[in-house]
Amino acid sequence: MRSRWMIACLALGAGAGLVGCEEKAPPTPANPSTVLGKSAKSARDLRDQIGGAQQQQVSQAEGITGEGNATEIGGVLFPIAGTWQKGPSGGMRAAVYLVSAGGGEAECVFFTGIGGSADSNINRWKGQVSSDPGGEPRVTTDTIDGIKVTQVSMVGTYRGMSAGGAPSAPQPGTRFLGAIVEGPRGPIQVRLTGPADVVDAAEPAWKAMIFGLRQR
Repeated sequence: MRSRWMIACLALGAGAGLVGCEEKAPPTPANPSTVLGKSAKSARDLRDQIGGAQQQQVSQAEGITGEGNATEIGGVLFPIAGTWQKGPSGGMRAAVYLVSAGGGEAECVFFTGIGGSADSNINRWKGQVSSDPGGEPRVTTDTIDGIKVTQVSMVGTYRGMSAGGAPSAPQPGTRFLGAIVEGPRGPIQVRLTGPADVVDAAEPAWKAMIFGLRQR
């Protein structure tokens, strides 16, 4: 009789939680020593694993997209990763963010008021990096929300400019990500520099920031 009751319930209540049957189905055993209990435990473990993976992906996405954490430079809105810390800025350094990963630190700087074409500034940046093998400059150009963006990626020994305009001390093993953003109020230069492993770890956030920019 119980088998007939179960078949009737399955036929009438499939997809509806067995609605309409007077007797409730027995609870899933929690004892992992039984066959059914082992199956239930495996299902719970899989559910927890899926839930944990989804939460991790959500956290990573929030950190990369910088939801609710953006900065406006020269009429362009840049989404900033929530893990990036704002640093001191001033003058041509319109905004500065400190990027930490694996015990190291990189710096992302937004510059305004620097003249010259995109090509001339990209060539100037190339002159500041003595490329490592395989780290030769890679230049790309995109149009994002109607804005022309020219990017360069390099790895090598970096010699930037000090506050007085003289070359700074050489910094080997540096990764350099740069972008010339031709915004509505003039060009914006964005530069992320630091130890190669730190910049490598920050590259997804950099890409989300550049390809997520929009006109204000």
